[in-house]
Amino acid sequence: MIRSKILFVILLMLVGGTTFSQELTEQEQKAFDMLANLSYELGSSFGKEEKLYFKGEAYDAPWKAKLEPLESYVEVLNQIKANAQLETNIGKYGTYLNFRSDVATSKPHFDEVFRLFLAKESVTKATGEDVSLNSRRRSDVRSQGDGIYASIIYQVKPDLTEEESLKGSITLKGKVGDEFKTTLVTKGDVGKEFTAEGVKYKVIKIHHNLVVLEPLSEPEEDILDIRYEHVNAKGEKLVKMSKQEIEAATGVKDDGPMKMSFTKSVMPREIYNAFQEKPNLTLEEYKSTFKGMILNKVREALGNSNSEEKWSDLYIILHLNAPLDQLYFYETVYKKEVDITLDVK
Repeated sequence: MIRSKILFVILLMLVGGTTFSQELTEQEQKAFDMLANLSYELGSSFGKEEKLYFKGEAYDAPWKAKLEPLESYVEVLNQIKANAQLETNIGKYGTYLNFRSDVATSKPHFDEVFRLFLAKESVTKATGEDVSLNSRRRSDVRSQGDGIYASIIYQVKPDLTEEESLKGSITLKGKVGDEFKTTLVTKGDVGKEFTAEGVKYKVIKIHHNLVVLEPLSEPEEDILDIRYEHVNAKGEKLVKMSKQEIEAATGVKDDGPMKMSFTKSVMPREIYNAFQEKPNLTLEEYKSTFKGMILNKVREALGNSNSEEKWSDLYIILHLNAPLDQLYFYETVYKKEVDITLDVK
């Protein structure tokens, strides 16, 4: 099964098992320093309790939305299959397979009850040389006028030249449902197991606003394809205060640049365990211990290697806007699915 590649610049940390020569180019050195510093900051955050500025906002929980009858969503699903197209794009930024389907009919909340993922592929270069397909994100579904536009992009590795081409086929699986299932996680739920988006998870640790999850089964696509909302006892969504609101609350003006923040990330279990065993691990010790792993991901991002992460080697970290209160995971209960098979040209 194809395992998804998670966008390196945003998620920062992915596992890699191959080590390379330690001679770095200038470009690799800059990327290595950036990744090492940012990933160290993430790992060391388990020993801290950052001051968080948040507030509760009234909102409509997605799983309480009034959905259409299943038949209405199935109608759109069938139209997506009927209008499906697949294009191969070869350019200086890489080689991609682009799936898209334009549907003239739109249904309320379709984007919440629809899922599209790669179920099977048999794609090679025209010469027979193997290639791999890596999804950078889950399927994108959005309204377009009175209709719906569905798309998903797969990166092809290694890159093709303009003189080369692909052959074979892919099969995407599309599915819809007409209800949601929720799971509540609170502070006392360390060790709790639950299922979301068809994947089984276990709560490994809760620290301040960080929740660590262990995937116990293989995701169909993106390991971070998990939906949740963090609310308080009043049912209000917990959101970050704006810079202006923080200044009004503290009386301190902040003229500094906006800090990078995350909602979800992944961390190799080996690195997570290192910080749990030694919370005061220094940056120098971290760089020395995990140099090969970090360098592997740098070279992968720069196109100098083609390794593949394993979901079973990773922990998922949720970065909440406030210390954990009531965390609701929700998923669609899928009831109808179709296969969409397309030739690659």
